[in-house]
Amino acid sequence: MKKILVISLIASGIMIGIMAAALVFSPKGNTVDKAGLDLVTGTLETEPINVDGSSHYTIGKNGEIRSFSHNKGDIYNVRKSKQISDKLDKLKKQTHYTFEKPLFVWNPYGTNQLSLYYYFRDEESTYVKYTIQVDDPAIPAFTRTLSNHTEHNLTRTHEYLLTGFVPGYQNYLVIRKYNRSGKLLMKEYYDFFVDKLTDSVKTKLSYTDGKSSNQISEGLYCVCGYHAGEKDTKDLIPFYDNSGVIRTAIPVLDYRTDRMELVQDSMVYSYSSQALAKVSALGQVMKVYKLGKYRLCGDFIYNGYGQLWCLATMSGSQSTKDRVVSVDMKTGEVTEMVDFGILFPKMKAKALKAVSRKPVNWIGLNSIDRIGSSDILVSSGELSSIMKIKSVTSGYPKIGYIISDRSIWKKSNYKKYLLLKGAYVKKKWYNLDGGTETQEEGVHNFTCQFGQNSVISHLGNNLDEEQYYVTMLNNNYGYSEAYPAVNWSKTASTGTKGKPAGNSRYYEYLVDEKAGYYGLKKSYDLPYTQQGGSVYWNGTNTIVNSMGNKTFGEYDQNGKLIREYALKAYRIYKYDMKNIWYY
Repeated sequence: MKKILVISLIASGIMIGIMAAALVFSPKGNTVDKAGLDLVTGTLETEPINVDGSSHYTIGKNGEIRSFSHNKGDIYNVRKSKQISDKLDKLKKQTHYTFEKPLFVWNPYGTNQLSLYYYFRDEESTYVKYTIQVDDPAIPAFTRTLSNHTEHNLTRTHEYLLTGFVPGYQNYLVIRKYNRSGKLLMKEYYDFFVDKLTDSVKTKLSYTDGKSSNQISEGLYCVCGYHAGEKDTKDLIPFYDNSGVIRTAIPVLDYRTDRMELVQDSMVYSYSSQALAKVSALGQVMKVYKLGKYRLCGDFIYNGYGQLWCLATMSGSQSTKDRVVSVDMKTGEVTEMVDFGILFPKMKAKALKAVSRKPVNWIGLNSIDRIGSSDILVSSGELSSIMKIKSVTSGYPKIGYIISDRSIWKKSNYKKYLLLKGAYVKKKWYNLDGGTETQEEGVHNFTCQFGQNSVISHLGNNLDEEQYYVTMLNNNYGYSEAYPAVNWSKTASTGTKGKPAGNSRYYEYLVDEKAGYYGLKKSYDLPYTQQGGSVYWNGTNTIVNSMGNKTFGEYDQNGKLIREYALKAYRIYKYDMKNIWYY
């Protein structure tokens, strides 16, 4: 697989600086910085040379870049990934690699299509920064400090995966080495062409800035369920920077991938509908978790205690998207924790009767979060309900509560689990479910969520015992084929089948389990997305994906848009990738 056409070493004796802004490149390929100094490229050799079954490309007198061939079906094979690791270890022992003469391997494990493995040993403890630039004024420089996963980020043995290369361009790479006091010791310059990706993904997204004056947050947008036009592109997880430029592309075999979890110094994500992988910072596949008779649907999380909790469908069942399974990350053992058909048998029976074709999506689980060590919070899209399920690790899970419009559950025997809708004013709850009007200042009614996604719980300051916040994307769409008796068009502002709403909303509830209430703390309008989509708080801003509007954006804490990008995807997250690739 020829991913790099040519690579050249820029003469290391020329000591010049590269400004943080883009360089200006001449048509002939020589590089000119703002000081007007030429960077003369070294000699090129474009023919691959076979060595030990691998191909490599000469980059001049000081080094070479290698690449290994990959069968896509074998990328997520732990044994074959270990064989590649052994091959790298063999290469590392063949010679003494230094900062001036490092070992380069393009995408060695096949798990990152825009990455370069980089290795050398040093005589003193140092750290490394790098910058990638291309000959396009619309694509800014990409600069990162590499993480070597040691104390103070100092080491004599340097081994990294460089990411951020732009496909379809000549990429200009500058690598800088620093000592423990931050003094620049040395820098090297390289340039090489990176082939376009074979998958139909955009290299650069168009974007518009919003009215917020807040800074956009640091990190890369992780795109789950990328759509090329109207077709779901299931075989890639692209990452984009703040300028909308693709910087990483992780291949998967099938299924859209619902989430990526960063566990210590590794990434965990689904690479097919029936399997997840744990991948090291260097790209090696360390573990594969196969779900057997279950298929992923909607979401999964790392529970913080060595397990992955996954929303799932059981193969051969009459129903779909109604199970939660646990995967032990050490043993790979898969255990069913919750069958919602057992918890809600009458709702399932009603749906099976209403819909003749099988399997029936009667509950439509689409997100999961952990509360404490043994409780979960799930979102049911089909029932427009948020549910807390208790004691999921005990083998005997129980319904904790339900947050929903009461009309959906009025003819069921589950009404007793519904929290009351209320307004929390001056440490007092006012009931908004009974239709009683009040003139109390600060008491305002609100419409419950409908068809919500990305339900997450989090603690806050100055809260009482058993109080916490729950955030979500309120799609503001109420409909389910499985429950035709429900009046989904109860409120004029809520969309339903054949009647789109004006907008979706960001919702944040205050939940008070002890008092039995929930109330709306924060809400702001978002572009309308009937199904799918997500909201994700990355510690600085909220990342909102509006699947139906074919956009995603970053919003400040007041709900003002900072920047919006044109892209259709199932969900969008944003990670700074620190302690994985960067420091």
